Amino acid sequence: MPFSSALYGDYPMSNTAYAVYVSNMGLNRLMGFLMWRFIANPKNNISHGLENRKLVNYFCYRGLVVAAIFIIGLLIGYLQFSFAVPISRMSPMLLWPAMAIGRRIYKVKN
Repeated sequence: MPFSSALYGDYPMSNTAYAVYVSNMGLNRLMGFLMWRFIANPKNNISHGLENRKLVNYFCYRGLVVAAIFIIGLLIGYLQFSFAVPISRMSPMLLWPAMAIGRRIYKVKN
């Protein structure tokens, strides 16, 4: 992650640097989602204490939502209108409302 963050920090208006950063973040969260699914699966007999399916589903939701928001931001950046790039760079601000919605859906306390 340090490489993609530094690359994006050095070239903030470059779509290539943003694509590397977003791909890294999206794949990171996607792997986090897959890891939660694997660990929490009772058939794998890996974890004890993850019987709360609501909590496991919440953490899986978080992984997928973060990945989706970053990928949506990347796709917006490649649209052909004048303010697409600045809007795409602001897409991570959608994480706060998306996490608040997830906490309400899964009734998770802070």
